[in-house]
Amino acid sequence: MARRKAKINMRGLRREVDRKTKGVLTKAVRSKAEKAIERARRELVEDFLTHPITREIEEGPEAHNISDTLGGIGNLFSYIGFEEGSDPIAPVRAYLQRAIKIESIQGKNLVFKLTLALPSKDDIAALSPVPWAPGRSWVSAMEFGLSGLGKYLVKESPVSRSGSAIEVKAKLRSGAFKNKKYMSAILLQLQNNILNALK
Repeated sequence: MARRKAKINMRGLRREVDRKTKGVLTKAVRSKAEKAIERARRELVEDFLTHPITREIEEGPEAHNISDTLGGIGNLFSYIGFEEGSDPIAPVRAYLQRAIKIESIQGKNLVFKLTLALPSKDDIAALSPVPWAPGRSWVSAMEFGLSGLGKYLVKESPVSRSGSAIEVKAKLRSGAFKNKKYMSAILLQLQNNILNALK
């Protein structure tokens, strides 16, 4: 049997092995990241839909004030002044369902850096306008306040947007809107969920 000697380009071989190994690992990291994001996305939407503020608005003009933002008077749907039959939750829900994306995965020395696009408070604010106050967001108002509780009268009226309440000129009561943690808490929980899912 004839024998032949050949030189192996170790440097080139090492680069080739590193390239293939990095490709396999990157694929595995992406797969894990995509599963983590899908899980986090489901949890995000669930956290949004099960929050008392969301539930109260979804129940419409006849809802009870389960969020306790109004001290048990009326409900957020009529207080904010949504049109009867409208669905103010839908645009925010649709945005949250698509807002988490992988922007890049970079690896070096078996350490990978994952960059994600996450929901933006500004985008959410743009999708949640207060019907009678252009430029204001009802989502933001849940945390920073929405004036008018003293003049909020729960009463069916043809001039009511929601059909179940109106704003009157005279002050009916003392007390103010009770701010609640809402989207900021939901988005903070999202970050925790993603970190936990990636472990």
